Amino acid sequence: MAIILKRMCVNFYVSVSLLLSPASFANVEFVSIDSDLDDIINTGEILLENNQTKNLIVEKSEPKIENIAIENTKFEEPNINIVEQVENEQKIAEKSAYNTKKTYDNIKKQVSTRPTKIDENNIVISSSDNNSSYITDEKAKFEQEQAKSIEIAQTASSIIDKKDKSNAIKSFAVNYITGKINEEMIGYIENYAKGARAEINLRVDTKENNIAGTTKILIPYTTDDFQKTVFAQTGVGEFYNNRWISHAGAGIRFFPDAKSYTDVGNLMFGFNSVYDYDLSRYHQRLSVGAEVMYKNLLLTGNLYERLTSWRNSKDFESGYVEERPANGYDIKAKFAIPDYERLAFTAGVQKWRGDKVLIFGDTTNLETNPTIYSGGIEYSPIPMLTLSAEHSKSSKNKKNTSFNLKFNVPLYDDDALKRSMNPKYAGLQNTLQASRTNFIERDYSIPLEYRATPNKYYITYCGYIPDDKHCFMINNGFHEAVPDFPVTVKTTDDCVKLDNNGNYITNKDGKVYATIIGACKPTTTLIVTAGSVTEKFPINIKNLSFKLKALPTAIERHEKSVATLNGGTLAANLAVTWRLKSSRGSLTNQQNTTDANGVATAEYVPEPTQIDGEKVDITATVYSVEFETPVIIKVFGNNPDDISIDRTVIGENEYAKVIYKNLRPNTNVTFRIDGTGGILTDKTTDFGTNASISVNEAGEAIIYVKGQDLANSNLKVFAKNSDPLVSEKSVNLNIKNYTADMTLPTWNSSLYGNHQNTIDYKENFKIKVSNLMPNTTVTWSATNGATPNATTSQVAKDGTTEMDFGAISDFAIKDTDISIEYNKNESVKTSMTKKLNLYQYQLNLTTDKSEIIGDEQYVATLSGGKPGERVVWTVTGDSQEISKEEVFDENGKAKYTAQGKSPFDLGILLNVNALKKSIKKNLPNKMPSNFSNYIYANNGCAGAGWNVTLTRVGKTLDYTLSFSLAGDYNWFYSNTVTLNYMTNPTYEYSAWYGRDSSGIKVDLRQGKVWGLYCRAGWGQIGTLF
Repeated sequence: MAIILKRMCVNFYVSVSLLLSPASFANVEFVSIDSDLDDIINTGEILLENNQTKNLIVEKSEPKIENIAIENTKFEEPNINIVEQVENEQKIAEKSAYNTKKTYDNIKKQVSTRPTKIDENNIVISSSDNNSSYITDEKAKFEQEQAKSIEIAQTASSIIDKKDKSNAIKSFAVNYITGKINEEMIGYIENYAKGARAEINLRVDTKENNIAGTTKILIPYTTDDFQKTVFAQTGVGEFYNNRWISHAGAGIRFFPDAKSYTDVGNLMFGFNSVYDYDLSRYHQRLSVGAEVMYKNLLLTGNLYERLTSWRNSKDFESGYVEERPANGYDIKAKFAIPDYERLAFTAGVQKWRGDKVLIFGDTTNLETNPTIYSGGIEYSPIPMLTLSAEHSKSSKNKKNTSFNLKFNVPLYDDDALKRSMNPKYAGLQNTLQASRTNFIERDYSIPLEYRATPNKYYITYCGYIPDDKHCFMINNGFHEAVPDFPVTVKTTDDCVKLDNNGNYITNKDGKVYATIIGACKPTTTLIVTAGSVTEKFPINIKNLSFKLKALPTAIERHEKSVATLNGGTLAANLAVTWRLKSSRGSLTNQQNTTDANGVATAEYVPEPTQIDGEKVDITATVYSVEFETPVIIKVFGNNPDDISIDRTVIGENEYAKVIYKNLRPNTNVTFRIDGTGGILTDKTTDFGTNASISVNEAGEAIIYVKGQDLANSNLKVFAKNSDPLVSEKSVNLNIKNYTADMTLPTWNSSLYGNHQNTIDYKENFKIKVSNLMPNTTVTWSATNGATPNATTSQVAKDGTTEMDFGAISDFAIKDTDISIEYNKNESVKTSMTKKLNLYQYQLNLTTDKSEIIGDEQYVATLSGGKPGERVVWTVTGDSQEISKEEVFDENGKAKYTAQGKSPFDLGILLNVNALKKSIKKNLPNKMPSNFSNYIYANNGCAGAGWNVTLTRVGKTLDYTLSFSLAGDYNWFYSNTVTLNYMTNPTYEYSAWYGRDSSGIKVDLRQGKVWGLYCRAGWGQIGTLF
């Protein structure tokens, strides 16, 4: 652009110089333009950027043009610096309304003088030879330059006449530069509209994550009235799944309001038709389209119709899927932002018809009659380059985003190529002026419709089902199940027969089940046909038609069994080999060839020494396949397991079922019991210890043993059948009535020894019970405050259980009863109770003195207690406490320390409470005395009715001992009396033969008195020593 502007400024400078110096026309010297002309260039650029050029181009009003006469008057050359004047006036564009109209007139004149046909170098071509054309072109150029010079001269002449020549020159400069800019723009648009174009498009699809490209070429022709442009378009490109597709088409576009190439009005509409050819897969398609553009909005629509039919598809396994172009239509709108046409938005919809149509190149997700909605954005930084992004979404929510890089290359002119890289012309292709040569908006990818190839199917084996049933799956080319389709199955062997004669119809899952209903061979090959496809499947046959059966299957040693091989009519006249498989006995009367009905027989004869239950295997071999049937030798009731009992242990009122089997029906069996504790019964009648039972049709004799409430015992039940060669059979039975054994705890004490069945107070304890019925429940209870931690416990497999109890804290309780309820057997429950003692502490109160005199100290000790338990001391009398222990120590003892106190009249009574027990003890207390404890009476003391009074010095006690003396004093006896502060004191008096002076001796064994006096009623008769 700068080059264009500088060239225009040169012309302007030269023209002004000629006008100012008419005399020097013949000697014009072209000088270079200095850098000051850049401001003029900048002024032109401002006009272009402000869209002044565009306004000049589309101006419709006809300006009034004044004819200015050129006078030959001489005038002085003004001293005008044009560059300086342009620099000083920045707002000159605002005063150029008249100049704008004049510029429009110049543009109109240039367009109207356009040659009829112009080649790519803008040279006029006529019907004459090349030299004539060249001369004509040069002449036309000279005439155009001459006309421009005249115009400049006229303008300069008008400037000379104006008084304000400075402003006139400024206006002239601006108008001149603006006109030159418009000429350049018009030329580019004109060439753009006339010339051939090429487009290269690079596309990235997120669905396939690949890069593909297309290229197109368009050649236009515009009629002389500028209202119709006919064009041809062709191209080739790579699309989904590596498909190369070419196209060729033509169209016409109408511009009803067009006045020239550039003045095209506001409306365009057109029609086109395009032929598509798939170079990779040879598909053909034809489309017809229409387009309408109003101002910046373009609407297009296309109908697509295929020209070729089904072909084998390369997107699937060869031969199983066919493809063809999908018919459909599309509608698309494109809107360019006004005044910023380089940015445009698109929206469109496509509709394709077909049961399985490929969209976005994804063959795993074909859609039925899909509708695709799309939206996108385009941006052209320069005319040559367009960046676009488009997001598409199908009606079934499949998505694809494509990014396009489009190169729009003009092919007709180097200058046009340069201009196509100029950002100032960006967005031109989105305007009506350039719509003459825009490429057709349509789909170029030829979406494909698929179908499974008719009568071409996948046949697969889907498994063996018992009883020789075989499954086959029929799938079409898309591996979809084919329902309700006929399938035939044949075999390679005539002796193998199928159900339904081998004709089947697939179910909703596309499966058929062929069952072999007859076969003489263990293997064959199934030939399966579906449509035009046939597959072979070797199989094994597990259930052949042959059946081998021996009757009777159980025989005694004197009987025979006949083995019959039957293969049906399919197995007629086949060789048969008979043998015994590791068995005793022999086969006789063997038929070694099947008859017409496929039957052969042989007889089996046992040996006399064979035992009961011995198995004999008879085999028959056909086609190397061995068939086998057993025969059992029966010696009735002689097997160890022929007699059985359902329970080996029963209790009172419980039953054990005895079954003697493998017997000959309707014979009798004799049962008996050896032992005690049970009787035989049929639950209706009790038979005692012997019974006779009839064998039922199943060969069994059944009887029951009922348990009794007797001591536990072991007994045997014997059974004897009617065969004298079979020995008596027996089963063992245990009569078990559980009697619990409760183990009470033993209290082990380091102080008081070990005590069985005893617990201590305030200690938890545990009770264990054994000899119980396993896996039963025991219920617990207790008395006198003993509480189990749970009401029930489970019996272990070893017949034991146990229960934890909480401690008993009440010392008044001496024992507790522990009770359980348990299963005597499965039917009967019983209970038991045991007494559990609590250890009874034996408290003992002792003193270290038997009496105290005066204020001497004494120590009382309470022993035999529970360590840690409380002791309460209560002492009365003339005693004063020193210390006491209120709990038993670790040795079970507690001590009380005190001393006598004045007046020493009252005896001391010790009272101790512990472990809810109370213990008392008297301790005499007296003053010191020298009196003897003995009194001797003289002879005068003898006789009956004598009284003895015990007296303390200075005081007589209130208690009197009364006794009588009679006869000769030759015996000894004692008596008891109660005195104050003494418990049961005894005294004795004795005499020896003769009434001598030894007198009577009185001994008070408990306690001491201070004096004794003997009184005989009338006075003192004894002496006190």
